[in-house]
Amino acid sequence: MLNFILLAAVTSVRVGLYPLSLPEGQTQLQERLAAQLHEGAATLPGVTAFDLLPKSSCEPDEGACLAEVARMSGVDQIVTAAVAKTEAGYRFHLRVFEQAKLRDEVAEEVQGGPMDLAAALEHGVCRAMGVAPCLGELQLDSGDEVAGQHLSVDGLDRGALPAPPLQLAVGRHVLKVADSELRVRVSYGRATRARCEERQGAPVLIDGSAAVLALTVLPAKAIGPDAQARSRVATTLFSAGAALLVASAGAALYSQVAANQLDWRYQRGALSDADASRYAAVHRTGILAVALAATGAGAIVASGLVLALSPDGASVTGRF
Repeated sequence: MLNFILLAAVTSVRVGLYPLSLPEGQTQLQERLAAQLHEGAATLPGVTAFDLLPKSSCEPDEGACLAEVARMSGVDQIVTAAVAKTEAGYRFHLRVFEQAKLRDEVAEEVQGGPMDLAAALEHGVCRAMGVAPCLGELQLDSGDEVAGQHLSVDGLDRGALPAPPLQLAVGRHVLKVADSELRVRVSYGRATRARCEERQGAPVLIDGSAAVLALTVLPAKAIGPDAQARSRVATTLFSAGAALLVASAGAALYSQVAANQLDWRYQRGALSDADASRYAAVHRTGILAVALAATGAGAIVASGLVLALSPDGASVTGRF
């Protein structure tokens, strides 16, 4: 597996993606393209969040107007993209603004359809955010029956199968083994999986439908008996804490109602000796409510610590 080294930025930034300016008749691609850009930027170094911003009256190149959108949205930088249709595909102009100033821009043409546009925009965002190199990883699994077959990526021979993990530029790539061809998407900091196996006597490339995080924060381990036991303990603590908080609320309510009744009788001079002795009991109930609340909150916090401090650690590996 490729080991990505993310260089820590001096300051982390919140980035907002402004609604894309798309050609007439293709606005239905807005949500799909924005979702891919949002996902693709999730692992860029120095980016704490990549938020989708609402549409306003600002044009993609109006820095001063966009600065106000950024301020109201609580983001540090805004990414905009103006897309035009060409005969063979698309032309796009991507900009990154920071406090009304143009921080960086990327203008390119891309051949193909919407998926090719999405991949090119994803690579453009990576470049415009100052990440270098903008690489992801391809992991191609293969069986013994196709060993020796040659893999080509974007028309370049990358050697015989089985193939080692390959570092590829962020974007779409064409894989080919014999007569089988497959297009895959590679994102920054992730490993895209595919497989080659023999079917009906010929090699076939299969999409792994995966963009698995190649960056692991802490080692992930299989869930064994110890992890299951910790999970049960955490669940028990949480349930007990929630029950104590409910009991605390009930005791506090009773204490408040009883105190109000006693105060009402006192103000009217109707307080009896028995009522006077109830003041101490009501006071003790109030103290009990506070103690129950504190204990319940502690149990809930403890349930989280049981999992967070487990020796098995945690992992951010997963599928997208």
